[in-house]
Amino acid sequence: MIDLCAIARLESHTYFEPNTGCWIFSGCWGKDGYGKISFNGKSIRVHQAAYAIFHGRLRRGHEVDHSCCCRACWNPAHLQGVTRCTNMHRVFSRRRAARQVA
Repeated sequence: MIDLCAIARLESHTYFEPNTGCWIFSGCWGKDGYGKISFNGKSIRVHQAAYAIFHGRLRRGHEVDHSCCCRACWNPAHLQGVTRCTNMHRVFSRRRAARQVA
């Protein structure tokens, strides 16, 4: 079930980036560079809350990956549940590709 109150709170602190399709959170931030929001009585990362709202619970052993590579994004179309191994592989592949372009 979609939590309309949580979505409204997220949207009130969001810039919708037309070029990338990213939904950029502009509210509170944690030291780790991810947006934070209170969700179900806990302070969690915005992208994790968005994943839970739109996709449901993550499978055991999975974490949320941004296909857009933007930590501030919470667009559900840009979020995937993947294993830690897959997420780390993607992170290093993206960094390697960025270095080759520069």
